[in-house]
Amino acid sequence: MIKTRAIIDTHALLHNMQQVKKTAPGCPLMAVIKADAYGHGAVGLLQALQQQSDALAVARLEEARTLRSHGFTGRLLLLAGVSNHTELKEALRLQLDMVVHDIAHLELFTNHTASSTDSAHLWLKMDTGMHRLGFAPDAFVQALASLRTLNWCRSVTGMTHFSSSDDLAKDKTNQQLACFQQHSQGLALDGVSLANSAGLLAWPAARKGWLRPGLMLYGVNPLDEQRYPTNLLPVMQLEAQVIGNKN
Repeated sequence: MIKTRAIIDTHALLHNMQQVKKTAPGCPLMAVIKADAYGHGAVGLLQALQQQSDALAVARLEEARTLRSHGFTGRLLLLAGVSNHTELKEALRLQLDMVVHDIAHLELFTNHTASSTDSAHLWLKMDTGMHRLGFAPDAFVQALASLRTLNWCRSVTGMTHFSSSDDLAKDKTNQQLACFQQHSQGLALDGVSLANSAGLLAWPAARKGWLRPGLMLYGVNPLDEQRYPTNLLPVMQLEAQVIGNKN
């Protein structure tokens, strides 16, 4: 008996990444592959991902460790950041980029005794309205100043996350974009990252800096396909044997 199986089409993945790039030409692409590439198998997709992306992003340290153990040497962002000294040392050893979204991160980094080999790109998150993770807009400037004192900090990229960019009836995304612009304007940031999949498709003002698509990579359009056609292809196909048929 043939078991139920999932067939992963890496050519579809490459096609979808090309569609992302066409939406925002010239912007670097960070492929979000958290939760084992949304269940598609991150390790199995590595070869294809490296052909079209400029960096990868995972949620947890364990995911990053797995990718490094399978030979991925490119830029790899830890979206959840680190929560203690042990995790910080491990992230530095693995040469990970890290999101900084809490005052505890600043305290941890400031108290870290850096070695001569410590080096990391940091991503400073502003809470512009999602109210999940990130520094309040008024605290963003001071957080940036704290990171700039770290001799092992290679760069700081400002970022935020949209709460409802797939809901086009709301003005929330425009408000979040305006908030980020207001509180980051004139700051010495090394880049920005704003657009998730829906933000990339529906909100032109978000199409700058690092793109962070997730669902789009795997063939999912988070918006109305008729209004926002994407030409995306499904990356996963499920197959199972029919064992009976009754008319």
